Amino acid sequence: MNKTKNIKALLIHSLIYTLGFIIPFYIFNINFIWLILLFITHAVIDHRKILIWITKTIRGMTEENTPEWLRALIIITIDQVFHLLFLWIIILNI
Repeated sequence: MNKTKNIKALLIHSLIYTLGFIIPFYIFNINFIWLILLFITHAVIDHRKILIWITKTIRGMTEENTPEWLRALIIITIDQVFHLLFLWIIILNI
């Protein structure tokens, strides 16, 4: 299933991703509110609408002026940066 088009697939993917952090959150005594925020931000980022908006509005990339492979690469890069940025925010707040 495509997690960008199927909300159920997106939520399952985000839940599985988030479950992987339960043990580290417990070991390092991180407030579980951050786990809920991790789930929410992961779902929002992986839905890709915000990433597509960034590439079109901020970067000015459209189907007409940018090859598909380059737009995909930029979106994947922004996706990973946002995920790492949120994990960094969590680390700074423990």
